[in-house]
Amino acid sequence: MTIDTQMTLALLQELLMALQANDADSCNLIASMQTRHHGQD
Repeated sequence: MTIDTQMTLALLQELLMALQANDADSCNLIASMQTRHHGQD
């Protein structure tokens, strides 16, 4: 499994946990982190 795949899965897991906790601030933070990560390609 590549590092990009691992990073994407980790971010999705964090986003899922934030959604389950209904934590909008965490959701926004995780989404911005993922956007920055994919912008590096």
